[in-house]
Amino acid sequence: MTTVNEGTPLTRSANNHAVDLLKFIGSIMIFTMHISAFRDFGEFSFAWMLLSRWAVPFFFITSAYFLFRKGENGNITYSDLCKYLKRIATLYFCWFLFNLPSVVYSRLYSPGITKPETWLNFFCSACLSSTFTGSWYLASCMFSAVFIYLLSKKFRSGTVLCIALCIQAVCVFTSLYAGLLPPKIDAALTLLRFPLNLCGGVVYFALGKLVAEKEFLFKNLRFTDCVFFALFFYGLYILEIHLSKTCGVYRFSDEAFSLMPVSLFILLACQKSSLQLRHSKGMRKMSTVIYCCQGNILLFLPKILERYGITASLTQFLFGALCAMVIITIVFALQKNQKLKWAKYLT
Repeated sequence: MTTVNEGTPLTRSANNHAVDLLKFIGSIMIFTMHISAFRDFGEFSFAWMLLSRWAVPFFFITSAYFLFRKGENGNITYSDLCKYLKRIATLYFCWFLFNLPSVVYSRLYSPGITKPETWLNFFCSACLSSTFTGSWYLASCMFSAVFIYLLSKKFRSGTVLCIALCIQAVCVFTSLYAGLLPPKIDAALTLLRFPLNLCGGVVYFALGKLVAEKEFLFKNLRFTDCVFFALFFYGLYILEIHLSKTCGVYRFSDEAFSLMPVSLFILLACQKSSLQLRHSKGMRKMSTVIYCCQGNILLFLPKILERYGITASLTQFLFGALCAMVIITIVFALQKNQKLKWAKYLT
């Protein structure tokens, strides 16, 4: 492992090992947040949730950056877009099948599988939100990629970003600042399932495309500058949460204006880094498995452990981590078998 080179410009050949490392760390933090690993530790559980919120925006912006970097000045071809959509859709389908037991139990069986509204809610959620835990991110990646690609055919990057910011504002005001909305508007947006999870990645894809298109704008930034600004805006995010809760308008912490520059400067810091990791590719694959395998673990494992009197949150997390490690081992073993070509789509 080497140190960072503060003078390294952001180029197409930039080292991406730092991105792989942060994706791996982020996937673990998301897993601990979802499984409520620290729920027995009082306010620390909420603090950990806030500390984990950088991960999904970072996933979005890096996915967008690597997609649009394939094109000349950030302008990808229709073929590039189709390849991306096919890859994400296949990943979605593979992990949907894996998490099918939890999907059927939580989305169909528990609400009443014979009720028409159960199926209506299921299909609405599948189209507008998610099916298994974390699937909304994959669906939003596909939607955001298409949306930004189409907008870019008609407008310049600045206009595209402004449109994306308006969409993100709706998401933020139905999450962090929900209490500021008039009750009727809030009810209408809730009925329409806003913030639509499909829209969650739009602004980050616009930012990722901007970086891919305007890399020269960031060439004078040093690694330390990027880290400073990332931490500064994360501090603003914590302040946003505090003010929102103090003013009584807080609903969720998943959307905030400060998370946008946080994701941008973390990406820039990664691209300025010359970090070298021997198992970077393996870490990237593990991050995908950890993120996508959560559904069955989160639903069934706590129920099983509670039957045996194991209720401590940290202990349940350790069992969950063990399950994830087993799944990772199985996925890697399947991918080594050359006859199982479909296994490559699991990561």
